[in-house]
Amino acid sequence: MAFNVRATRALGEDYARIFGMQPDMDVALAATGEHHVLSVAESIKRKLPAEVVVAQACAHTHPGTDKDEAQVVSWITAAALLAPGGKSLPLPRRAEGFLVHLGDHDFVLSVPAAQWLTPVLRDVARERYGLSGSDLDGAPFNQLRNYIYSQASIMRLYGVLVTEGPKGVARVTESIVRRA
Repeated sequence: MAFNVRATRALGEDYARIFGMQPDMDVALAATGEHHVLSVAESIKRKLPAEVVVAQACAHTHPGTDKDEAQVVSWITAAALLAPGGKSLPLPRRAEGFLVHLGDHDFVLSVPAAQWLTPVLRDVARERYGLSGSDLDGAPFNQLRNYIYSQASIMRLYGVLVTEGPKGVARVTESIVRRA
């Protein structure tokens, strides 16, 4: 989430600097955290401003087309907010929702990176820590993987995989396990 906050902030600063547009960064940054339907519902329950709720619901798509806007409205509706007219967002569409959407795009790389790292970490678990059989598909591997990810982010490990290959991932993993 720290990456998303920084990306959203940088985009807002660039919109101001390059386009002379002043998005409400308090709204954009407040909306950058958790943004799934239950989190949107919690924001509604806590009576956060409608601008924050709408921006929060825009994280996974933007209201730039009728189809995408309908998706955002459906998430807000599912979170029990009565959207104006039930079919669209307030006009004009605010920039903050777009900033949150753009700032949330680390998943485009981070999700595949996690998927690509999993077999590499399985090999490390097999070769360096003696896991085999069902341990590689169950709790022992998941605990090792989750601990490694908690100490070195997926993106850091993916960067190591790209630049140093599987041996580099094994090196980082060993340094983390050794500290534990």
